[in-house]
Amino acid sequence: MSPKPTARTSRWDSPQKQKVIDPVEIEVASVAYMIIFGSLANNFVEGMSTGAAFSDGVVRTVSIGLAVVSQQFPQELGTLAILINSGFGFKKIIKRSLRRPHLRRLQWHACGIAFGIFFMYYMSCYGDEDSLKDTV
Repeated sequence: MSPKPTARTSRWDSPQKQKVIDPVEIEVASVAYMIIFGSLANNFVEGMSTGAAFSDGVVRTVSIGLAVVSQQFPQELGTLAILINSGFGFKKIIKRSLRRPHLRRLQWHACGIAFGIFFMYYMSCYGDEDSLKDTV
């Protein structure tokens, strides 16, 4: 024989609360995913250009690296402004960015660098010089 439910443990006494999804929250989430995907794609392209410049020479690598670093600050500032305007709080954004290391960003840079070096090596070994002169 099972014991009768008491007032504390009875699920029939208290109404269940259901979470109502606000359309504004969905819009914020889609904007956030769009920003994150765009940032990852941008980091991959930056890594690819750095890798391609590395195949060409050290001076070009340093110049591309400086361009990437100088471009990163305005991009992050714009991302911060968009996220704050979308409804995220400034403190919440800062806490999340400091709490989680930015390994994903570094991984996309590394993938882009490896792809850029591989592509430039492939083009130097197997590319036709006449077809490259027409495109440049």
